[in-house]
Amino acid sequence: MENVNEQWRPVKGFESLYEVSNLGNVRNMRGKVLSPKVGKKGYLIVGLHDNCVVKYRYIHRLVGEAFLEMPDFKCEINHIDEDKSNNRVDNLEWTTRVQNVNHGTGRSRHDMKLFKPVSCFLPDGTFVKRYASITEAGRDLGVLKTSVWAAVSGKSKTCKGMIWRYD
Repeated sequence: MENVNEQWRPVKGFESLYEVSNLGNVRNMRGKVLSPKVGKKGYLIVGLHDNCVVKYRYIHRLVGEAFLEMPDFKCEINHIDEDKSNNRVDNLEWTTRVQNVNHGTGRSRHDMKLFKPVSCFLPDGTFVKRYASITEAGRDLGVLKTSVWAAVSGKSKTCKGMIWRYD
């Protein structure tokens, strides 16, 4: 059953094929609502088909492009409540990159990861050293803190040949 407050508009670039609603739903022109999937960054995405080619799009971006006027110099969509699954138009706003990164608790969560203690181990499991932070470890080893972070978070297996873990 369709919500009486739900409004539908064409999806930009797919106007004759898909519509997006102010509640964050996407449907094809036959009225079938698409099932979203969670993308790599945690945002909901849908696959839009055009001439046998699937193009994946973030739902929050589709809603913003259809329902929100884009101000000059603001090209990112921010989730006001920081819930990546809440794609209702009243929870979205256009922001600059800096505003988006600094919004809410995102910056403090990021910074907390950089200032958490970490330890490094040889591949055989032997403890090598404990650091007060990823930043300190990077500085001591002469590598970028992002290299240490990648090893701690599992994006890479090692940094400087060592295994890394948060304490």
